[in-house]
Amino acid sequence: MTSRQGRQAIAATAAMGVAVALALPTAAFAQSATQGKETATTTSSGTTYYVSSAHGDDANAGTSENAP
Repeated sequence: MTSRQGRQAIAATAAMGVAVALALPTAAFAQSATQGKETATTTSSGTTYYVSSAHGDDANAGTSENAP
């Protein structure tokens, strides 16, 4: 391993450590914050677009699975 590869490996390891250190407390907080509480579920509506490179047609709106 060259010194450049070594530095890159150390940088990658440090970046992974930082990512884990930031993610774990956030997940633990989210779990403890909702524990024992009722949560409301919301739904959202939107438009689903269907796309097909084999069967699609630019003239179609793309909002039907049968006419992507």
